[in-house]
Amino acid sequence: MTLPDRFLERMTKYFSANAASDADSFWRSFEEPAVYGIRLNRSKVPAGADANVLSSLGTAIDPVSWCPSGYYADEKLSGNDSYAHAGVFYQQEPSAMLPAEILAAKPGEYVLDLCAAPGGKTTRIAEMLLGEGLLIANDISADRCRALLRNLERMGIDDAVILNEVPERLAERFEGFFDKILIDAPCSGEGMFRRDPSAIKSWERYGVETTVKMQKEILIQADRMLAPGGSIVYSTCTFSEEENERMAEWFMAECEGYEIVAHPGVPGVSFSGVSGEKQGAIRIWPHRSRGEGHFCVHMRKKSSAPQRRSAEDATGADRYVSEFSVPRCVAAFFEGLLTTDASERFLRRLRQNGYMAHDRLHYHGMSADLYRGLRAVKIGAYCGDVKNVANQPIFVPSSSLASALRAGDIRPERRASFERTDQRVERYLKGETIFVSKEEANRLEDRSYIVITVDGFPLGFAKYSDHALKNQYPKSWRVL
Repeated sequence: MTLPDRFLERMTKYFSANAASDADSFWRSFEEPAVYGIRLNRSKVPAGADANVLSSLGTAIDPVSWCPSGYYADEKLSGNDSYAHAGVFYQQEPSAMLPAEILAAKPGEYVLDLCAAPGGKTTRIAEMLLGEGLLIANDISADRCRALLRNLERMGIDDAVILNEVPERLAERFEGFFDKILIDAPCSGEGMFRRDPSAIKSWERYGVETTVKMQKEILIQADRMLAPGGSIVYSTCTFSEEENERMAEWFMAECEGYEIVAHPGVPGVSFSGVSGEKQGAIRIWPHRSRGEGHFCVHMRKKSSAPQRRSAEDATGADRYVSEFSVPRCVAAFFEGLLTTDASERFLRRLRQNGYMAHDRLHYHGMSADLYRGLRAVKIGAYCGDVKNVANQPIFVPSSSLASALRAGDIRPERRASFERTDQRVERYLKGETIFVSKEEANRLEDRSYIVITVDGFPLGFAKYSDHALKNQYPKSWRVL
């Protein structure tokens, strides 16, 4: 691999000043194969089931030390695998799993993933929140927001928000609002050189100078949005000190009142100093760890009395909203699809947090007024559409609804269960009509929406009639 001369010069200076850094091993690492990994979705796969899932995938149990749901995997493991479509796992470079673990979101917190696309870190944060609190994922690129949306949908993350805004616009609305903010900052991408040769061309074109300016502006706006006592986790996939340790020091000098949160217990990583803290920042080096290169620092805004700005303050509106009146056709659909307990829970949630927008049914734990005037890609869960057919209202479920369901909550007669090795699973993902045997047909409810599952993980909907499951899988999701 031919590396840029300026990169060689700068890193040579770095290693000269850090004699224990083993420069020769670092340079040799660029001739070694890139490292790949997957992260199992804790919303769908409890820790005790990891071995069964990995065995089904044909992947060895080779854990990533800094992520309890992360495993090293072969690059040939495809995003077209039925388990990927069902949100069982997320393909993620192992070192990129670190920032969300350092952020360590807790249920009930308000969390912002400020540079979120394509969603690897966002989906892990959502798992940690357990459906409680608020998760806003933002990205300035509309194209990248589409990938972010698809990844959240397939991973079964329903009540989250996706915004497509610049940080300044967010700061105007959400001043002092968030408990935790993750900034996986745009950077020069040096940690991606051996994985993606185009990263070298990008580095030569834009360099460190361009990204440093963006990083500073993003951090300034993040400070405005962070509540007293809250935390910022800032990360990059680059090696340059200007974008890493020096950037954290610049920020702490510019925005007073922050302290470094040290993480000396993180296994398998290296540490570097920030503002006098010897273990203040975390680095993953490709010659020391099995990862492509990453930097991460955890900074907390000091406060003797943490207080978050309320949603009412942010919107200037009264938070009280009367109970949502669930349309009868919607109630009938969920009462038919789900078990009694599950349908009662779901309809209770709709009554508390549901709303209609242009005949589209949603639910969200916050008032939609909170996002008024912002470019929103997703506000909470999109359940489906209420349509008039022959002057009768009917409910048509969204495909993302199926991904958010648990197989055990679906009535057996409304669930078509296939094993991963069944060729009908592949045909379903290609958008084809699939057929069931007489024995299978006896278990299904005729002329109804059926949830297709693979090894117990929901994939999507089909409409059943006379041994045939008519495909409802969206064209944009299908395997070509």
